Amino acid sequence: MRRAVSILGAIIGSLGGAMYGLLIQLRSETFRADLPPWMTGALGLVGVGAILFVAGLALPRREMGTLDVVRASRYFAYSTLVNAFAAACFSIPVLIPTFEFPILITRWPGIYMVIGYSFFVLIGVLGSLGWSVLYRWLPELFARQTVLRPLFLFQFSTLEVGVYLLSIFMFLGGYVGSALVHQGVGDTIVGIQMEFAVIPSAVGIFLLIASTFAGLVNIFLSRKIS
Repeated sequence: MRRAVSILGAIIGSLGGAMYGLLIQLRSETFRADLPPWMTGALGLVGVGAILFVAGLALPRREMGTLDVVRASRYFAYSTLVNAFAAACFSIPVLIPTFEFPILITRWPGIYMVIGYSFFVLIGVLGSLGWSVLYRWLPELFARQTVLRPLFLFQFSTLEVGVYLLSIFMFLGGYVGSALVHQGVGDTIVGIQMEFAVIPSAVGIFLLIASTFAGLVNIFLSRKIS
C-alpha cells in the first residue's frame, strides 16, 4: 500500500507540474483571462500529489490492497459497452437536419469534431477493450493474478473522465467554430470563440496520459504480489 500511494502521488504531482509549466508557456504566448484558475488548479494537483507521496512513505507497512485481474478486466469490458453505446448516441445528431452537421463538418473547424469523435472511439471504446483483454491475459502473458487496487481505480477513473472531457470539448469547439464559419464570421473571431475548448481538451489529454502510465506501472508492480 505504501508504494502504491506514493506512486499515485508522484503521478498526480507530475501531472500538475507539467500542466502548470504548459500553462505558463501559454500565458507567455497569449493573454487569456481564464488561465489563472487553471494554473491554481494545477498547483493544487502538485500539492495533492506531494501529500500523497509523503503519506505513502509514512504509512505503516501492510499488505497492499489488490484486485483480481479477471475483475479488473470486467470493469473495462463494462466500460467498453457503455462507451460504445455513448458513441452511437453521439452520432445521432448527424441525422437531425436542424443541426446541419453534413454542412458544418465541411468547414475547417469541423476537423475538430471528427478528431473528437475519433478519439472517443479509439480510446473510449477500443482502448477500454484493449485494457480489458490485457488484464484478462495477464496470468498467461506475465504470470500475474492481481493488480494494485489504488492504481487501477486511478487508471480507470482518469481514462473515463479524460476521454469524455477531450471528446466533448473538441466536438463542441469544432461545432461552434463551424457554425460561425458557416455564418460568414472571420477566422480570427472564430479562433477566439473556440478557445473555451482548448484547456479542457488539454486536461483530458493529460488525464489519458496519466491513466496509461498508471496502468503500465500497475502491471509492473504487480509482479511481487502475483
